[in-house]
Amino acid sequence: MKPTIRLRTSVQLFSLFTLFCSSILFAQDVQLDFDYFKNEVQPIFLSKREGNVRCIQCHTRSSGFRIQPLEDHQLFWTDEQSRMNFDSAASFSLAGEDPLRSRFLTHPLAYDAGGDPFHGGGKHFDSQFDPEWRIMADWVAGAKTRREPSRVAVRIIQTNAAGDDSTIIDPETNQVVGHISDIEIPHGVVGAPDGSQIYITNEVMHSLDIVDARTLRVKRRIPLSGRPNNLGVTSDGSKVYVAIMEMPGSVDIIDVASMTNVKTLPVNGAIHNVYVTPDSRYAVAGSIQTRTINVIDTSTDELVWELEMSSGIRPMTFDTNADGSTKNIFVQLSGFHGFAVVDFASRKEGCACRAPCGAGRGGAS
Repeated sequence: MKPTIRLRTSVQLFSLFTLFCSSILFAQDVQLDFDYFKNEVQPIFLSKREGNVRCIQCHTRSSGFRIQPLEDHQLFWTDEQSRMNFDSAASFSLAGEDPLRSRFLTHPLAYDAGGDPFHGGGKHFDSQFDPEWRIMADWVAGAKTRREPSRVAVRIIQTNAAGDDSTIIDPETNQVVGHISDIEIPHGVVGAPDGSQIYITNEVMHSLDIVDARTLRVKRRIPLSGRPNNLGVTSDGSKVYVAIMEMPGSVDIIDVASMTNVKTLPVNGAIHNVYVTPDSRYAVAGSIQTRTINVIDTSTDELVWELEMSSGIRPMTFDTNADGSTKNIFVQLSGFHGFAVVDFASRKEGCACRAPCGAGRGGAS
């Protein structure tokens, strides 16, 4: 069973739109920014919208605005391809001017919202308030970084292992307030500490999918070394650690700034769960098959110690010392109705706490 995960993501999913709809400040000599285009605008070309094909399906072979095709198994464009896409988009944009003067912005925009009368690929944006359209408009206005959210709120995200979507729930009202689609067999999910992005492991494509919290669409798929399960993120949001559920065992380490898989670290056993300690000094990965806890130093991204337990490693959590360092790991074990306690400093198992009879059967995951 995969846990429902509570995280700070996303009133920017909804309330940030108010911030986006403020007027654009027109300026002289505005330069279009390549990095913003590469990381914020380009993912829109890959997004699937209901009733429309993805932009990349048509614009690689027809129309004046040309997007470079992706090769088989290529999940994103190279820098060279991105530069060609940038130049093509720039030719249909008037930097720093009224957004409705740029065909790059008006062509996919609904006519009633100020767009062109016709677009062969259909109208992708019903309003200038659409968050994806605003990202594009910000680029034309000269943006170099994404806007800061006005505020964030707690949301629960439940992945759907039997489908291709994840459900977003408001814990105050217990109402569904959104969906994340286009990720087939999503497994683990965690949010960026600042609420800007959501990280979901994709078991079909063997990728870490980064979802933009403003749009709820996948903005980047990062190739992984094998089939992923759960994941953890550092408190500063700089790195994501992904459990690879394949023998002989590894944890993939993702650099968030560059959105790349920077290292596949060998560990002891296929990994189901990986957690980052409260002080973010360690990532702790558990294997069901080899019954081992694998502890990774996040400053060096090297395995520093491991401990074999009596049964397969299931969920883990931590408590801390007065200085914030990790004191104990609380480990749920396969087939044990309770949990074991591992002293972090001595790296030894201490007591085991058994749940009352009838409290549950089998292990959680």
